[in-house]
Amino acid sequence: MKKFNLRKLIFPILGLVFFATFLSGFKEEVKDINRWLKIKITGEDAFVKKQLSKQIPEKGRGAASVRAIETSILPIKMTFIQLNEMVDFASEGGALSIGDGYFFIADRLGNFYIKRGELIDKLETPEIKNNIAQFILNAKDELNGGQMRVHSIAYSNEQSTLYVCYTRYIDKKYHRLIIDRIKIDTNNKKAVGVWEGVYESQKASANVSGGGKLLLKGKDLYFSVGFPNSIGYPNEAVNSDWFTDDANQANSQDEKSSFGKIFLIDTQTKKLELISLGHRNVVGLTFADAERLYSVEHGPQGGDELNLIEKGKNYGWPIKTFGTRYGTYGFDWKVPLSDVKQINAFIEPTFS
Repeated sequence: MKKFNLRKLIFPILGLVFFATFLSGFKEEVKDINRWLKIKITGEDAFVKKQLSKQIPEKGRGAASVRAIETSILPIKMTFIQLNEMVDFASEGGALSIGDGYFFIADRLGNFYIKRGELIDKLETPEIKNNIAQFILNAKDELNGGQMRVHSIAYSNEQSTLYVCYTRYIDKKYHRLIIDRIKIDTNNKKAVGVWEGVYESQKASANVSGGGKLLLKGKDLYFSVGFPNSIGYPNEAVNSDWFTDDANQANSQDEKSSFGKIFLIDTQTKKLELISLGHRNVVGLTFADAERLYSVEHGPQGGDELNLIEKGKNYGWPIKTFGTRYGTYGFDWKVPLSDVKQINAFIEPTFS
């Protein structure tokens, strides 16, 4: 029997170790090459189609279920419907609106559905202009639930119009938050015409994952714009035009910036009005009565807020918050602010 000679393997093994170590220092470059090869082998259309198909979960999760939640007054009866049992519906997010006796539903990728009673149908609409194919072809990682999403929809009975808020990919550096609208023929379950632009934010240097809540009141459309990199100051930069090291001019505090705001737009004239500033990521808007507008704000760790919104008021982010830095109990945000009067002028949350 031939004797095994370990010495002959030492140099090949060392060579492999060296090569692996060398490659580990170029992880991003290797990712880029790997993605480029996949696109070239499969073709751009097939590559995009495969990425999108991965967002649709497999069927077999079960039919509708009923659950009751006990409260101090009466139990709340809740019926849960597995949409993916009926239609191809992307997981991890979506949006809902009610109008003309229908539920209007959107998945996070921009597919729209209309539901009345037990029936749910695909709503025939042109594709929203989110440029998701270009994003998939240029992204370093596979598409996930926090990227390129539809944030919110709202339906106007008076206008027979569906409004949608979503993230649009511009190029490798920038995204925008977009609001579009389109007329809907509910009888034929299809859109009439093409998407019309209502609003677009300034460019953001990262995916706009927060904010984007829509609320219709007659011809008035209230909406929120969060901001990317929402871990807080000073990492609030959107691009060189709006980034500053001065907390007084942080994006949420800067009236010239789109980000960290609640706006009102007249849907007839498209006149834009700033309602409030100093927000982090407003993910809920509602009127408690004819006059009182409330927001739900996704704050940092332990700092989520319920706010009564008053026109022209400042709600403090990122200078003032009851939240702490993630993974700590530290309240010290180390944000310089020269004007103490401004701190005292911030509106306290109704609940945090």
